[in-house]
Amino acid sequence: MPNWVHNVLTVHGPADILRAFADQVRGTPYGHDAEQPLDFAAIVPEPDGLYDRPDTDFAQVSELLRWRALRAALNAGRVLESRREEVTAIVADQPVPDEQLDAVEWHTLKWGTKWNANFDGPCAAIGRGEAQVSPPAGLLPTVGAGEIQYAFLTAWSPPTPVIIAAARQWPQLTFTLRWAEPGSDAAGEVRAVGDQITISDLEVAAILAPEDQWF
Repeated sequence: MPNWVHNVLTVHGPADILRAFADQVRGTPYGHDAEQPLDFAAIVPEPDGLYDRPDTDFAQVSELLRWRALRAALNAGRVLESRREEVTAIVADQPVPDEQLDAVEWHTLKWGTKWNANFDGPCAAIGRGEAQVSPPAGLLPTVGAGEIQYAFLTAWSPPTPVIIAAARQWPQLTFTLRWAEPGSDAAGEVRAVGDQITISDLEVAAILAPEDQWF
Protein backbone atom coordinates (compact mmCIF):
# COMPACT_ATOMS: atom_id res chain seq x y z
CA MET A 1 0.00 0.00 0.00
CA PRO A 2 1.51 3.36 -0.96
CA ASN A 3 1.64 6.56 1.00
CA TRP A 4 -1.09 8.71 -0.53
CA VAL A 5 -0.44 12.23 -1.75
CA HIS A 6 -3.37 14.60 -1.31
CA ASN A 7 -3.64 16.84 -4.38
CA VAL A 8 -5.75 19.89 -5.15
CA LEU A 9 -5.46 21.15 -8.71
CA THR A 10 -7.02 24.52 -9.49
CA VAL A 11 -7.31 25.66 -13.11
CA HIS A 12 -8.13 29.30 -13.89
CA GLY A 13 -9.06 30.82 -17.22
CA PRO A 14 -11.82 31.84 -19.64
CA ALA A 15 -15.04 29.88 -19.20
CA ASP A 16 -15.16 28.47 -22.74
CA ILE A 17 -11.58 27.19 -22.55
CA LEU A 18 -12.19 25.71 -19.10
CA ARG A 19 -15.19 23.82 -20.47
CA ALA A 20 -13.11 22.45 -23.33
CA PHE A 21 -10.32 21.46 -20.93
CA ALA A 22 -12.71 19.71 -18.55
CA ASP A 23 -14.27 17.75 -21.41
CA GLN A 24 -10.89 16.67 -22.77
CA VAL A 25 -9.33 15.46 -19.51
CA ARG A 26 -12.18 13.17 -18.48
CA GLY A 27 -11.64 9.53 -19.16
CA THR A 28 -11.76 5.94 -18.00
CA PRO A 29 -8.29 4.80 -16.90
CA TYR A 30 -6.99 1.37 -17.86
CA GLY A 31 -8.53 -1.27 -15.61
CA HIS A 32 -11.33 1.03 -14.38
CA ASP A 33 -15.02 0.54 -15.07
CA ALA A 34 -16.16 4.13 -14.77
CA GLU A 35 -15.20 7.51 -16.16
CA GLN A 36 -13.48 9.91 -13.80
CA PRO A 37 -13.14 13.69 -14.12
CA LEU A 38 -9.35 13.68 -14.55
CA ASP A 39 -7.49 10.95 -16.44
CA PHE A 40 -3.74 11.53 -16.75
CA ALA A 41 -3.71 9.54 -20.01
CA ALA A 42 -5.92 12.22 -21.58
CA ILE A 43 -3.03 14.68 -21.09
CA VAL A 44 0.01 12.39 -21.40
CA PRO A 45 -1.21 9.39 -23.45
CA GLU A 46 0.04 5.89 -22.70
CA PRO A 47 1.76 4.04 -25.57
CA ASP A 48 0.11 0.99 -27.10
CA GLY A 49 1.03 -2.26 -25.39
CA LEU A 50 2.34 -0.58 -22.24
CA TYR A 51 0.63 -3.05 -19.89
CA ASP A 52 2.01 -6.03 -21.77
CA ARG A 53 5.67 -5.08 -21.32
CA PRO A 54 7.99 -7.15 -19.09
CA ASP A 55 9.26 -5.64 -15.85
CA THR A 56 12.07 -3.13 -16.21
CA ASP A 57 15.45 -4.57 -15.19
CA PHE A 58 16.40 -3.76 -11.57
CA ALA A 59 19.70 -2.15 -12.58
CA GLN A 60 17.83 0.08 -15.03
CA VAL A 61 15.36 1.04 -12.30
CA SER A 62 18.28 2.11 -10.08
CA GLU A 63 19.66 4.26 -12.90
CA LEU A 64 16.24 5.83 -13.44
CA LEU A 65 15.84 6.62 -9.74
CA ARG A 66 19.12 8.54 -9.68
CA TRP A 67 18.33 10.28 -12.98
CA ARG A 68 14.85 11.31 -11.83
CA ALA A 69 16.23 12.70 -8.58
CA LEU A 70 18.74 14.82 -10.49
CA ARG A 71 16.07 16.01 -12.91
CA ALA A 72 13.74 16.97 -10.06
CA ALA A 73 16.53 18.88 -8.29
CA LEU A 74 17.42 20.71 -11.49
CA ASN A 75 13.79 21.63 -12.25
CA ALA A 76 13.30 22.89 -8.71
CA GLY A 77 16.44 25.03 -8.78
CA ARG A 78 18.19 22.97 -6.11
CA VAL A 79 21.44 22.34 -7.97
CA LEU A 80 24.53 24.35 -7.05
CA GLU A 81 25.57 26.76 -9.78
CA SER A 82 28.99 25.10 -9.90
CA ARG A 83 27.34 21.77 -10.81
CA ARG A 84 24.47 23.02 -12.98
CA GLU A 85 26.22 22.36 -16.31
CA GLU A 86 27.23 18.84 -15.26
CA VAL A 87 23.75 17.93 -13.99
CA THR A 88 22.07 19.46 -17.05
CA ALA A 89 24.19 17.21 -19.30
CA ILE A 90 23.25 14.12 -17.25
CA VAL A 91 19.54 14.96 -17.26
CA ALA A 92 19.56 15.53 -21.02
CA ASP A 93 20.39 11.84 -21.58
CA GLN A 94 17.61 9.55 -20.28
CA PRO A 95 19.39 6.34 -19.17
CA VAL A 96 16.66 3.90 -20.25
CA PRO A 97 14.66 4.35 -23.50
CA ASP A 98 10.91 4.81 -23.12
CA GLU A 99 10.16 1.56 -24.95
CA GLN A 100 12.08 -0.43 -22.30
CA LEU A 101 10.03 0.93 -19.42
CA ASP A 102 7.29 -1.18 -17.85
CA ALA A 103 3.98 0.45 -16.90
CA VAL A 104 5.04 1.50 -13.39
CA GLU A 105 8.34 3.01 -14.52
CA TRP A 106 6.75 4.69 -17.54
CA HIS A 107 4.03 6.23 -15.37
CA THR A 108 6.52 7.37 -12.75
CA LEU A 109 8.66 9.02 -15.42
CA LYS A 110 5.89 10.55 -17.55
CA TRP A 111 3.22 11.22 -14.92
CA GLY A 112 5.34 11.59 -11.77
CA THR A 113 3.39 8.84 -10.00
CA LYS A 114 2.96 5.14 -10.67
CA TRP A 115 -0.85 5.12 -11.00
CA ASN A 116 -3.57 7.37 -12.36
CA ALA A 117 -5.47 9.93 -10.27
CA ASN A 118 -7.49 8.25 -7.52
CA PHE A 119 -10.97 9.62 -6.84
CA ASP A 120 -12.01 6.74 -4.58
CA GLY A 121 -10.69 8.38 -1.40
CA PRO A 122 -12.42 11.08 0.68
CA CYS A 123 -12.09 13.70 -2.03
CA ALA A 124 -13.96 14.80 -5.16
CA ALA A 125 -13.66 16.67 -8.39
CA ILE A 126 -15.33 20.06 -8.32
CA GLY A 127 -16.60 22.08 -11.27
CA ARG A 128 -16.79 25.78 -10.49
CA GLY A 129 -18.61 28.87 -11.60
CA GLU A 130 -19.37 30.20 -15.05
CA ALA A 131 -17.48 27.36 -16.74
CA GLN A 132 -20.66 25.30 -16.11
CA VAL A 133 -18.79 22.04 -15.93
CA SER A 134 -21.07 19.09 -15.21
CA PRO A 135 -19.14 16.65 -13.02
CA PRO A 136 -19.83 12.91 -13.20
CA ALA A 137 -22.54 11.46 -10.98
CA GLY A 138 -21.80 11.76 -7.27
CA LEU A 139 -19.31 14.63 -7.58
CA LEU A 140 -20.93 17.85 -6.46
CA PRO A 141 -20.21 21.33 -7.88
CA THR A 142 -19.44 24.36 -5.75
CA VAL A 143 -19.85 28.05 -6.50
CA GLY A 144 -17.01 30.11 -7.93
CA ALA A 145 -16.02 32.04 -11.05
CA GLY A 146 -13.63 31.19 -13.83
CA GLU A 147 -12.03 28.11 -12.31
CA ILE A 148 -12.24 24.35 -11.99
CA GLN A 149 -10.84 22.51 -9.00
CA TYR A 150 -9.94 18.82 -8.79
CA ALA A 151 -9.19 17.02 -5.52
CA PHE A 152 -7.67 13.55 -5.81
CA LEU A 153 -5.02 11.19 -4.46
CA THR A 154 -1.83 9.88 -6.08
CA ALA A 155 0.58 7.15 -5.01
CA TRP A 156 3.82 8.31 -3.37
CA SER A 157 4.34 11.56 -5.30
CA PRO A 158 2.44 14.39 -7.04
CA PRO A 159 1.73 14.33 -10.81
CA THR A 160 4.03 17.25 -11.60
CA PRO A 161 4.88 16.18 -15.20
CA VAL A 162 1.16 15.93 -16.01
CA ILE A 163 0.53 19.47 -14.79
CA ILE A 164 3.49 20.81 -16.78
CA ALA A 165 2.25 19.01 -19.90
CA ALA A 166 -1.29 20.35 -19.41
CA ALA A 167 -0.01 23.92 -19.07
CA ARG A 168 1.90 23.62 -22.33
CA GLN A 169 -1.13 22.18 -24.12
CA TRP A 170 -3.48 24.84 -22.69
CA PRO A 171 -1.39 28.06 -22.49
CA GLN A 172 -4.50 30.20 -21.94
CA LEU A 173 -5.06 28.54 -18.55
CA THR A 174 -3.25 28.84 -15.22
CA PHE A 175 -2.60 25.60 -13.33
CA THR A 176 -1.88 25.48 -9.60
CA LEU A 177 -1.27 22.11 -7.94
CA ARG A 178 -0.98 22.09 -4.16
CA TRP A 179 -0.06 18.73 -2.66
CA ALA A 180 0.85 17.13 0.65
CA GLU A 181 2.11 13.71 1.72
CA PRO A 182 1.86 13.55 5.53
CA GLY A 183 3.75 10.25 5.83
CA SER A 184 6.94 11.89 4.61
CA ASP A 185 6.06 15.34 5.97
CA ALA A 186 6.34 16.69 2.42
CA ALA A 187 4.23 19.28 0.63
CA GLY A 188 4.54 21.75 -2.19
CA GLU A 189 3.03 23.79 -4.96
CA VAL A 190 3.45 23.65 -8.73
CA ARG A 191 2.29 26.69 -10.67
CA ALA A 192 2.34 26.50 -14.46
CA VAL A 193 1.32 28.90 -17.21
CA GLY A 194 2.48 27.82 -20.64
CA ASP A 195 6.22 27.22 -20.34
CA GLN A 196 6.51 29.22 -17.10
CA ILE A 197 6.87 26.72 -14.26
CA THR A 198 7.36 27.51 -10.56
CA ILE A 199 7.89 24.73 -8.00
CA SER A 200 7.84 25.57 -4.29
CA ASP A 201 8.11 23.67 -1.00
CA LEU A 202 5.35 24.14 1.57
CA GLU A 203 4.46 22.83 5.00
CA VAL A 204 1.93 19.98 5.24
CA ALA A 205 -0.12 22.10 7.65
CA ALA A 206 -0.49 24.75 4.93
CA ILE A 207 -2.30 22.20 2.74
CA LEU A 208 -4.13 19.85 5.08
CA ALA A 209 -6.11 20.27 8.27
CA PRO A 210 -4.95 17.98 11.12
CA GLU A 211 -7.89 15.62 10.65
CA ASP A 212 -6.96 15.17 6.97
CA GLN A 213 -3.34 14.27 7.63
CA TRP A 214 -3.71 10.53 7.17
CA PHE A 215 -1.45 8.35 5.06
